[in-house]
Amino acid sequence: MLVKKVNILLLTLLTLLSTTVSAAVNTQYNATVCGSGTYLFGCQPLTASVSDETNTLGDSTVHLNLLFAAPKSTAYTATIEPGQTYLFGCDQVSVNGSIASQTLQQAGCGCDSTVTLTLLVQAPLAPTEVKVGYEATIEPGQTYLFGCQQLTAAGEYKDTLHLAGKDSITVLTLKVESAAPTEVKVGYEATIEPGQTYLFGCQQLTVAGEYKDTLHLAGKDSITVLTLKVESAAPTEVKVGYEATIEPGQTYLFGCQQLTAAGEYKDTLHLAGKDSITVLTLKVESAAPTEVKVGYEATIEPGQTYLFGCQQLTAAGEYKDTLHLAGKDSITVLTLKVESATPTVVTVGYEATIEPGQTYLFGCQ
Repeated sequence: MLVKKVNILLLTLLTLLSTTVSAAVNTQYNATVCGSGTYLFGCQPLTASVSDETNTLGDSTVHLNLLFAAPKSTAYTATIEPGQTYLFGCDQVSVNGSIASQTLQQAGCGCDSTVTLTLLVQAPLAPTEVKVGYEATIEPGQTYLFGCQQLTAAGEYKDTLHLAGKDSITVLTLKVESAAPTEVKVGYEATIEPGQTYLFGCQQLTVAGEYKDTLHLAGKDSITVLTLKVESAAPTEVKVGYEATIEPGQTYLFGCQQLTAAGEYKDTLHLAGKDSITVLTLKVESAAPTEVKVGYEATIEPGQTYLFGCQQLTAAGEYKDTLHLAGKDSITVLTLKVESATPTVVTVGYEATIEPGQTYLFGCQ
């Protein structure tokens, strides 16, 4: 059906070019055929992949890139013990001799890739262990994640997990081979904050640098190159405001400032990656004959420090600071609260570009 629609579109285009357009027109498109067969390009039957095949009518030229993609099939055998279950894709298989298959679409060509499993249920060779073996191949310079091991060299590796009185031993035969000479390369950048983790394929990244992930599909290596940056986000602020009143001629100690005039004053303290900004509205008024008492509340997050006079406070409670000036006591009473702030959400955004028909791996999607 797709071939028929493309041929009809091509014939219509060639007819329009021959009847209504006098200037030269160049058109280019791509097509894919799964398996073998014949692709009709104008009046020309094609049975093999071609690059830049042309069909000319007058001054108008149509360019075709045609790919004959063979369906890819992979088969392997796995062995489990009686009573165990083998997870194959989303299926749990446990019957001896059963054959299961999974069909995936090959990125970049639209053809199906079939994976076939033959499951054998056999009594264990040793009474206390289950042994599972498989092979994997990476390119030189790449890293393969096997359990908690990051492998770069070819060889045989083992990982043992003790469950229900048995040792489950996974044996990996890792090969390091150069990939096919053709490749599709996609690069993008991402930025995280210090202490955050970026998921790239199966790698959990915390350090800035350039990372590569390779997926082999349709005879090509799809190489994703990530440039990861680790940068601190714009500093967040904690803002605390309060009022205080002194008498004419008195001095109010605000951080390291000795204030005598009414007005609004600010003091900034940088703690735990945040700016703690204290805003004071100071009033100068005649007070009672013996003392001036000022009370206010402030709230900080756990782990932060609040500067009260010459005291650096971290615990909730009520604190007093007395300043004796001109025969009067200026008493400042602070009620300090320690509360967790509303959790913030860290969003990391980036862009990536692929070609038409390709597949981009984003986490598990």
